[in-house]
Amino acid sequence: MSLPERSARREGGILLPIYSLPGSPFFGTLGENAYRFAAFLEEIHVGWWQMLPVTPIDPFYSPYSSCSAFAGETLYLDLEGMVRDDLLESADLTVIHKYRDPSYTDLTRVNYETGRLLLPSLWEKAYRRYKDGAGGRIHRREERFLYENDSWLDDYALFRLLADRFRTEEWTRWPEPYRMRSPSALRELRELAADSLRRIKFLQLLFDIQWTEFKEHCHRHRVRLLGDVPIYVAGAETWAHPELFLLNEDGSVPRIAGAPADDFNPDGQRWNLPLYRWDKMEEDGFDWWVRRIGKTLQRFDMIRLDHFIGFFNFYSFPTIINEFGPFPGEDLTCGLTPATSVDEQLGFWTLGPGQKLFDVLFARYDRGAFIAENLGTVTEGVERLRRRYNLPGMEVLQYSFDNRQDDPIPTWDAHSVACTGTHDTQTLCGWLSSLDGGWLDPELVKKTLLGYITDGPNSDPPTVKELAWGAMRAVLGCDCELALVPFQDVLGLGDSARMNTPGRCEGNWRWRLKYTADGHFLSQTRREAFAELIRQCGRSSKKETV
Repeated sequence: MSLPERSARREGGILLPIYSLPGSPFFGTLGENAYRFAAFLEEIHVGWWQMLPVTPIDPFYSPYSSCSAFAGETLYLDLEGMVRDDLLESADLTVIHKYRDPSYTDLTRVNYETGRLLLPSLWEKAYRRYKDGAGGRIHRREERFLYENDSWLDDYALFRLLADRFRTEEWTRWPEPYRMRSPSALRELRELAADSLRRIKFLQLLFDIQWTEFKEHCHRHRVRLLGDVPIYVAGAETWAHPELFLLNEDGSVPRIAGAPADDFNPDGQRWNLPLYRWDKMEEDGFDWWVRRIGKTLQRFDMIRLDHFIGFFNFYSFPTIINEFGPFPGEDLTCGLTPATSVDEQLGFWTLGPGQKLFDVLFARYDRGAFIAENLGTVTEGVERLRRRYNLPGMEVLQYSFDNRQDDPIPTWDAHSVACTGTHDTQTLCGWLSSLDGGWLDPELVKKTLLGYITDGPNSDPPTVKELAWGAMRAVLGCDCELALVPFQDVLGLGDSARMNTPGRCEGNWRWRLKYTADGHFLSQTRREAFAELIRQCGRSSKKETV
């Protein structure tokens, strides 16, 4: 069932990563609970499901530094779906059933480690049955899938095979013939490992089919999918296309992407991801970006351009900072042209591709399917670029009280996306609980949010959860065309449910949704209250609601 065009009315959405869904043993998947959650969103009148990237996660489980801009994360494959396709038998899943027992494992935390150990053997069984003729409908889609994804799939399969063989995605540590993509070495690898390469492609085919069917289910429930495009990638992309990235001859990275110091990260953020050679990308009409955006729009109805600032100007650090200063004659710029002076950490800003890139993208794709994540060090140049294409920016409640003496919400641009928080912020309850120890005026924040509790608080002073409900009402009731709420805020959870703390590698991307006692995603009382809040704020996905 196709959806009508996105309307100009105000709409609401929920942020919940796939991995946070309950039900499956280790992390959420594209299985039953993904389908149930879409139906649940329809029940509470929410029309958008916002997700984090679904490309392969990195060794620290981050979806924002993927080894591929095109592949899907196969950990999210639905095993029960493989049973229905005759690729597995129900008995094959016995090995993971014990992990469904809450007395055996903590089902409120993502368990990537065990999943990565146990799932490959099941994928191998599924592939063997597929080779023997099982999964007829999968076979019927294989040829078209291989044709439509030819530009990236072979390189990704080679990369995945070699990364698994040498136990690292850092391809600069592989033996030289593979590191430098020797034609003879790769030709021999394709011949000797043809079966393994086909297995990797088979898993991507499965992901593509399962995702397509999941998206169609969401549309039947009048739910659209909002995805995310991390600005930087590594791994297979830099190995397959080194000329498009700022790399040394041996593949090492001379300067890395990042962000300068701010109040949240006094030492700045070092993302350890390579920079683009925008000049080289321009030479072929930004083909890599055109293909990347096209693939992402196959999966999502709308996408958020992460770190939109970086398209206007990007910040970089040297990979290694010499505490004694640069060596004589050392080129700290690595061929980049600084747009600002070099700071004490040898970081500087460089102009990005700007409208050259977006003129190409928006000649191909509808600009109405894009959101600009314009958070961070936003300059007039960044905003001018965003306004040139009429892209919605973002208004995040937790960032909006900085240097203000009054309620910031009425000043938000209606052509924006309002959020109580993002994947990088504290939860609402966590943020409100920490206000007294921060630099914001806690009384101003509390007084402002108190004004959005229409029935008045039940206690004096109001509780954190009451203020958090007022905050959701403020965001959902604002003039912005789209308002997004992380599901942790709907649940009223503290920072133990936080998704990510920027600048920290360990402990992120772990929170999972827990079923209520009666097996729902949300208690009946809160479910009814939130649906009513959506309706009162004029964001219902139901046609009849104004």
